[in-house]
Amino acid sequence: MNNARGGEQAHLALCLQINYGGEIPKSMYMRDQVKTQYEHLVQISRSSSHQVEYEILFPGCVLRWQFSSDGADIGFGVFLKTKVGEWQRAGEMTEVQRSQRYNAHLVPEDGSLTCTEARVYVLRFDNTYSFVHTKKVSYTV
Repeated sequence: MNNARGGEQAHLALCLQINYGGEIPKSMYMRDQVKTQYEHLVQISRSSSHQVEYEILFPGCVLRWQFSSDGADIGFGVFLKTKVGEWQRAGEMTEVQRSQRYNAHLVPEDGSLTCTEARVYVLRFDNTYSFVHTKKVSYTV
């Protein structure tokens, strides 16, 4: 019984010594120190998107990507074309990886997909939800 009470008191004493909160000095910020060289830079107008097509020749190939945006979030999803040789809207393609918004202006995003079919895969950067801001996106695939 004495050990349990002594353990509680030691834990309480330790918690009282910890100073929580406070402002983090800007010199401790890491975001601007993590710079990645990307192969492509695109500017995506407000209310629009940018699609990049990759023809996968063999099932089992891995499609890998990294991207970051400048100043604000960006939507991203992976699609499978249903018609060969034609440009297609997102709604006309099969969604392979659900589109969602990423805070890639804060932390660079990366991901991969093991392609199950030998077809054309489309990486889609989505800015259709933004009525005001154009986005700059840097990416490597």
